[in-house]
Amino acid sequence: MRILIVKLTSLGDILFNLPVAADLRRVWPDARIDWAVDTAFADLPAACADIDTVHAFALRRSRANPSVSALAALVSGLRRLRRERYDIVIDTHGMVKSGVIAALSRAGTRWGYRREDLAERLLSRVYDHAMVRGREGHAIDRYRAEVAQVIAGSAHAIAGAAAPQAMLKPDESVPVRFTPPVFRYRPFAPAPTDAAHLVEAALPFVMLFPFASGADKAIPAALSRALIAQARAHGLRV
Repeated sequence: MRILIVKLTSLGDILFNLPVAADLRRVWPDARIDWAVDTAFADLPAACADIDTVHAFALRRSRANPSVSALAALVSGLRRLRRERYDIVIDTHGMVKSGVIAALSRAGTRWGYRREDLAERLLSRVYDHAMVRGREGHAIDRYRAEVAQVIAGSAHAIAGAAAPQAMLKPDESVPVRFTPPVFRYRPFAPAPTDAAHLVEAALPFVMLFPFASGADKAIPAALSRALIAQARAHGLRV
């Protein structure tokens, strides 16, 4: 079983998508699970222990600084992707650039969002099967609910596989009875310099990143201070 997840950007959305890899691994433990991502964020899925191979595309950089070499690198990356012959591609990005990658992957089955859930509705023609886009709950639960539809819709076609308990049926959009999300990471080698002393000493710590691309997404200073105080009260370094 060869599965490709297409989630290109951005940092938060990729982080929230990581538990779907563990969900897929739980159903198909021997599957090869790969990820297509923008180069700017490739380190995150690469650090996920449930991801086997990362296909990185310099889409943002190429758009900002178009060149012949950038185009050649993009074409080369797409050729490598096409050689993989995936059984299933799951596009949780839902934009033209991800749809193009899904289409060019030559996967046996392509899953994406329904026509009414897409900003570019013609994109729905790329997909063989549609996921209902989640609207309620945390983004992690929404993405897991969407990929659960892929699991439920694919399991009947694969000998010995069955959708796990607490997963959704394909016609449901609100996550119910989910087990806690699983984030399995490979250790960074070497550890980031600023955190090396914490990692080596095995001290419990929290890394807080309060910034974002827009002020409406950033953690307010008052909330940051409250989080720091709460973490310290529980014996965590920040």
